[in-house]
Amino acid sequence: ETAGYSLCSAVSRYDPTNGNLAYMTPQMVKTRDGALEITTTNTGYRAGQYASGSVQSWSKFCFQGGIVDAAYTLPGEPGLPGIWPAIWMLGNLGRATYPLSTEGLWPYSYNACTPELSVAAGQLISACDEASPHVGLLSHQGRGVPEID
Repeated sequence: ETAGYSLCSAVSRYDPTNGNLAYMTPQMVKTRDGALEITTTNTGYRAGQYASGSVQSWSKFCFQGGIVDAAYTLPGEPGLPGIWPAIWMLGNLGRATYPLSTEGLWPYSYNACTPELSVAAGQLISACDEASPHVGLLSHQGRGVPEID
């Protein structure tokens, strides 16, 4: 938090990207000794099989360059089935756990007019396109929702 403005927040919603198996709730997110802790349980919550947490900065923070440094510990043993912990970043044109917001934008990040890699492959905003000035996009600039895992 900076000067009373939070750069991210815990969300409260089902995650349709995993078949609604988990309900994301702020009660599963906390900080302790300067570290973020997200807990997952299989006790069920709001008809979800699992309760977990998700922290998002969508529409609050736009990373435009530099270095992101993260240290984290994920649960479980390598190769153990049944869990899918993750830490990742998603470009701000799409919103995590809102699949329709990423349709035609994820996982694309092409910025060259190469039809077989952009328009034909399904990239919604291609470098091959002439932009309409009223939408604030530049002509011939590809846009997408890159994901960093």
